[in-house]
Amino acid sequence: MEHTYQLSGMTCKSYKASAEESLSNLEQLKAASIDLEAYAATITMTPHIELDTLQKAVILLFKTVSL
Repeated sequence: MEHTYQLSGMTCKSYKASAEESLSNLEQLKAASIDLEAYAATITMTPHIELDTLQKAVILLFKTVSL
């Protein structure tokens, strides 16, 4: 199952790398790709991961980033 989420507040490559690493620690996550130019994150998961779980994984790193 693949979902694309709009991002705000993420502007540099180091944020991107850290967020992808944080998301990759979620058990159900199969792949995560963040496109800084499109302000979007594409996440492949099995089974579905609730939005609040994804938000917590990213927001813990950057209090200004939101999904």
